[in-house]
Amino acid sequence: MTQNKPSTELGLIHQVRVPQQEPPAAGYPAIVAIHGRGSNAGDLIELAPYFGADWLTITPQAPLELGFGYHWYEVLQVGDPEPQGFGRSIELLREFIGKLPEAYQVDPQRIFLMGFSQGAVMSFALGLTEPERYAGIVAMSGYIARQTQREANREQLANLPILITHGTRDAVIPVSFGREAREWLGDTPAQLAYHEYPMGHQVSDASLNDVVHWLHQHKHTGSDRSAS
Repeated sequence: MTQNKPSTELGLIHQVRVPQQEPPAAGYPAIVAIHGRGSNAGDLIELAPYFGADWLTITPQAPLELGFGYHWYEVLQVGDPEPQGFGRSIELLREFIGKLPEAYQVDPQRIFLMGFSQGAVMSFALGLTEPERYAGIVAMSGYIARQTQREANREQLANLPILITHGTRDAVIPVSFGREAREWLGDTPAQLAYHEYPMGHQVSDASLNDVVHWLHQHKHTGSDRSAS
């Protein structure tokens, strides 16, 4: 069942889909699905049924309302988020995610970041700077902000599972940005999977199938990768 939650609980308005079964002893594996520019918390929650019955899926809503929908930051140009708003949203998401284990019986070792467009940029910003907190990253049609590249904790990326999906016909964030992210991550010890599709700025059936397969493959991965 999907529930709407006000911002007073965790700091951000959000929707959550909680598994019907009781959580494992360590807690539910969780997907934090972060929406794109001009969208809202109700967007990516629609993907939750595809992930499987044992995942907890939670979709935070961005704090900025700029003309249409909600935004995580203002776009100066593709690749360079406005620094102040970008930084504030990163901190809000960090605090939000930090409260999930207690609020929703989430396994703190199995929190996966997923984002589309701006949400992918935010997922990279969180996961590449504090990789020890996350079990993996799914970045759909996004890019690694230059600020994130400067601040990334490269040494701690060892064995961090990352999936990038991007459309070759993307006119919003061209596929060159996905390829740049692939090249940048190729110089790190991250465990990278990269896929392109003949699509625009979207999630297609084919890309979603790859995401679901990847999640199933890595569901038992923990953020403590010291033994890997």
